[in-house]
Amino acid sequence: MKKLLSVLMILHFFTFIKGQSIEKYYEEGFSEVLPLSNGDYASIINFINYRNEYKFQFVRFNSKGEMYYKKDLQESTYFNPVGVVTPNDELVFINSQYEDIISKFNSNGELLWTKYLYSPDWSQMIIDSENNFLISGSVGFDCNISKVDSEGELIWNKVLVDFTSVTATEFNGGYVVAGHKVNAEKTNPIGLVQYNKQGEVENVKQFEINSDISGLSVNNGKLYATTSNGLLLMLDENLDTVWTKKIAGSIDRSKGNEHGIFFYEKSKTSYLASFTSKKIDFEGNLIWQNYRSSSVPESVRDFSVTPDDSIILVCSTEVSGKRTLLLKPNKNTEVLNVKEETSSSDKLYPNPVAENSLLNINLSGGGALIIYDQNGKKVRELTLNNEAIKVEHQLTSGLYFYRFIKDNSTIATGKLVVDR
Repeated sequence: MKKLLSVLMILHFFTFIKGQSIEKYYEEGFSEVLPLSNGDYASIINFINYRNEYKFQFVRFNSKGEMYYKKDLQESTYFNPVGVVTPNDELVFINSQYEDIISKFNSNGELLWTKYLYSPDWSQMIIDSENNFLISGSVGFDCNISKVDSEGELIWNKVLVDFTSVTATEFNGGYVVAGHKVNAEKTNPIGLVQYNKQGEVENVKQFEINSDISGLSVNNGKLYATTSNGLLLMLDENLDTVWTKKIAGSIDRSKGNEHGIFFYEKSKTSYLASFTSKKIDFEGNLIWQNYRSSSVPESVRDFSVTPDDSIILVCSTEVSGKRTLLLKPNKNTEVLNVKEETSSSDKLYPNPVAENSLLNINLSGGGALIIYDQNGKKVRELTLNNEAIKVEHQLTSGLYFYRFIKDNSTIATGKLVVDR
């Protein structure tokens, strides 16, 4: 065991399996692919039939990406949908191309209702804790935000003037809408507007960062914003910046859950054929990444986070007449960025450690110890006020990863083995 641990401690990365991998090419075009609770996926596709007519279908894929179920949709308004899945596997899609409608389906593609929104270019929708839908989008330099109830009825609609490239999330008892403000100086600062549940503005903030907001995530009462130029901002309940970190070269869109923040980074040298999907924790540390390179043009159109904390990406492609690539990598490479790996064993010992025993922790000047399981989920966080302490770790048998944090920086990382 000690010999195996020594080998593991030297490694700067490792790979692990994250469920069933997918790499499937399709002739049809589609965008949002929504994960269902049983491991299936659902979407709406479009294609041209033998009469040269656009047709639309509700489809389901199994965990291997095989399209095994299709249901024809008669209306031509379901092109290029933006969608979410509800907790009971009902699917709600917005059409942002033609008549601007919102439609709800059950998991078999049977239409439950359709309502008109009467406003163009919706680009994002979230479902809140009360099963209402917050829909945002921009036309020119104005942004529309609508709140719709679970039956598709409009609750309220707001317009933000000179505000574009928007994204939204539920936060601190209300909603935060973020984008960039268009101004005469063309500095395009980031703007955040907080609404209460009734649609009243409660807070407005502006940051002099010439970028777009690419995603918002919430964890432990903090708001995390990613930007298109690769920054991660941690904001408090008043939308004031706690810290800012550079985490990528570029981020088109990010999505978060309780385990971390997911996004993909485009290659600067090969825009259409190279990208890297990533997961980070809420300190901005990289948990895993997967690099994708192709000899044919591929560009990511959208992605979803699956129940097993992987990414499933929908890409435009040019492979033998195919239009769409559905990609879920099966291996994610965890990068530890080990700068002081050789000395970290002196800071946390014994290693391996037995269940129901004590860990010795030695960190000069204090700081924090964060321990993650193999899926990158934070399982322990200890504030270290003394240089040397003993703690009951309360971990079950298995392999874990840890970081020592001091002054908001990672100073040591490593692997911890818990054995009976």
